[in-house]
Amino acid sequence: MSDDAVSKQSADVIQLLAHASDSFCYPLVAENNVSGYISNGYYVQAKYALKQFFDSSASCTESEMKILIMGLMVRFIKLAYELPGSHRQARNEIVLRASAVFDAKANIERAKEVAGEIVNMLCTMREPLANQLPALVVKTKRVVERYHGDPNFNVSMVGEKLGVSGYYASKSFKKHLGVSLFDYICRVRVESAKRLMLDSRLSLNAIARRVGLNDARALNTVFKKVVGMTPSSYRALIKQ
Repeated sequence: MSDDAVSKQSADVIQLLAHASDSFCYPLVAENNVSGYISNGYYVQAKYALKQFFDSSASCTESEMKILIMGLMVRFIKLAYELPGSHRQARNEIVLRASAVFDAKANIERAKEVAGEIVNMLCTMREPLANQLPALVVKTKRVVERYHGDPNFNVSMVGEKLGVSGYYASKSFKKHLGVSLFDYICRVRVESAKRLMLDSRLSLNAIARRVGLNDARALNTVFKKVVGMTPSSYRALIKQ
């Protein structure tokens, strides 16, 4: 499949979006989460993010559900083309599966199954790449893991810890992992918050402060951006 074909599929999705109901909102944040975890080769997280993507479509009509699936398949095809030439066979297989779903040769339930299979394939291909990251990117991830609980921690501080500018560290991070350093810091804070939510004695304000955020309101903003739901909704979900 050529770049022109991918562009045409993207245009098809945009055209369908124009005819969707006013209440329909494409879950781009959830899609970005799936893509981000795939880029890092994190299968477990990517699989969970994919579930969140489809969970967000619970109230969608059948035609809106098709828009979601088509948009996701276009994203998968783009990720497949980012794989190096040595993975050509796997890349072609991914593109073939995604294209078949896009062309409506599978029903919605089967499309969900295929999406899970593609996520697994993409993560398998990306995992060894993630283990070959430049030293600066590896060190950046370690700094974020260690200092994200500091309320003053930001991109500039990452640079200070590494002896480079925050801009340079962020640019390198984005180039190799496909996610901005700022967004990665947010994700690490949210993942820490998720673990802390297992302790019902901790208030959301207390959790926010432990992960480097000022209060529950700040946690709510970051959490909703990354996960697609509020911390309270997530906490209620894991208690079920």
